[in-house]
Amino acid sequence: MASKVTGSKDNSLLRLLRRGSPLLVPPTYPPQPYSFGYDTTDEFGTQLFHKEQGDASNAKTGAYGYRDANGLFRTVKYVADANGFRATVDTNEPGTAPGVSADAVFNANPVAAPAAAGGRYAGAGGPWAG
Repeated sequence: MASKVTGSKDNSLLRLLRRGSPLLVPPTYPPQPYSFGYDTTDEFGTQLFHKEQGDASNAKTGAYGYRDANGLFRTVKYVADANGFRATVDTNEPGTAPGVSADAVFNANPVAAPAAAGGRYAGAGGPWAG
């Protein structure tokens, strides 16, 4: 059975929307400066870290990365601001090469991967090993 609405229409909400009622517009707040970070080492000797700062102009700067028990590392230093996102990657991971890709600079100085028993890279152990 179809229902039908009859009677006078209450358009008070519609009128408020058309007027741009301040009650329906959420307040805006300027960016607030902040900083955070962590630096931890797991049971396999892998260090993970991240630190970031944000300022009142909404610019962000920071770095994150890892270093494993064999000395392999990757550190990404970044800036995100009105000019976009830019990163510099420092690494010695096997298979990497110096260069530029998009807005990232790669400072690669790869080392030869040590072979572990069974032919796997020694740093591939831990919870992700197959």
